[in-house]
Amino acid sequence: MSDGLDFLLEPPAPPVDTYRWATVTQLDPIRIRLDGDPAPVESEPTTLCPLQVGDRAWVQIHGRMMIILGVAEVPQ
Repeated sequence: MSDGLDFLLEPPAPPVDTYRWATVTQLDPIRIRLDGDPAPVESEPTTLCPLQVGDRAWVQIHGRMMIILGVAEVPQ
């Protein structure tokens, strides 16, 4: 709903993608803890790869969405 003064406001900025490392803490539902955060994120991310608890995940954050793009290979 417009009050006629919308032209005075700047349009909202489009979401900016950021990328962060995270650790998988739970599988059902999927929970991750982003590096530097004290607790796991409460929302469930979308994942593009199979996961295991303890995996290091590369996460794309787009607005309010989180997408796990892949996991780091740990040398044996």
